[in-house]
Amino acid sequence: MRIDDFDYELPEVLIAQRPAEARSQSRLLCLPPDGGPCRHHRFAELPGLLRPGDLLVLTKALGTGAVTTAAKNGACPSGFLGSAIKSMKRLNDRALDALAAHGVRACTDVTGFSFAGHALEIAKKSGVGLRVFAGSLPYLDGAAELAAAGHLPGGAGRNRRCFEPSVSYGGGLGEEFRKLFYVPETSGGLLGALPPGNAAACVRVLRDCGHDAAIVGAVTGPAAAPALELEAGAFRA
Repeated sequence: MRIDDFDYELPEVLIAQRPAEARSQSRLLCLPPDGGPCRHHRFAELPGLLRPGDLLVLTKALGTGAVTTAAKNGACPSGFLGSAIKSMKRLNDRALDALAAHGVRACTDVTGFSFAGHALEIAKKSGVGLRVFAGSLPYLDGAAELAAAGHLPGGAGRNRRCFEPSVSYGGGLGEEFRKLFYVPETSGGLLGALPPGNAAACVRVLRDCGHDAAIVGAVTGPAAAPALELEAGAFRA
C-alpha cells in the first residue's frame, strides 16, 4: 500500500472549514460491507447502527503494557517479551479486512486508554450498554503474573480512575484482574461489533491470519449506568 493509492481530487466545497456547532451533527460516511453504495449519516445516528445482541470481537491479546513495563524493570522472561513483540509488530490491516467482510457495525482500536476506555468509547458514543466476559478476554503469556507482581505502567492507574466509574464487576473479579483490565496497550488490536450470525466465522478467519481473536462480549441495548458490565465467565453462544 502506498500513499498515492489514496490520491484523489476533493472539491473545496466538500471540505469542512470548521467543526459542526453540535458535534453530534458531524457527518458520518458508512460503507456497507456488501459493497453497496456509501450511505450518509450523522454521528447522532450512530446508535441506530448498533443493535442489541451484536457481538464484540477482539482481534489481539491484551497485556502489552504489563509485559513491556516488566521488561523496563528487568523482570520479564524473554519468552513473554518475545510474544508481546510479535503481537505488537502484527499489523491490523488484515484484521480490519476480516471485520469489514463480516459486517462490522462499529470498530475502534485498543491502545493507550486500555480495553476498558476504548470499549466505553463505543458504548457511550453509540448510546448502548456492553456486557464483556472476562473469561474470554485473551491476554498475552505472562501478562497476568507480571501485573500481579506490580509491573504496571503509570497509565493503568490513570485509566482506572477515569473509566472505573462506568464499569460494574461481576462476582469473582478481584483486585488482580481489575489492575490488569486498565493497562494501556501498545499497538493493540481492534474491537468491533458484529451481527451475531457473523462473529464466529469472523473469529475463524482472524485466527487463520494469526490473530489471537475472540468473541468477548455483546451489545446489551440502550445506554444504561454503568455502561460496561463485566462478568467473570466466558462467552457462550
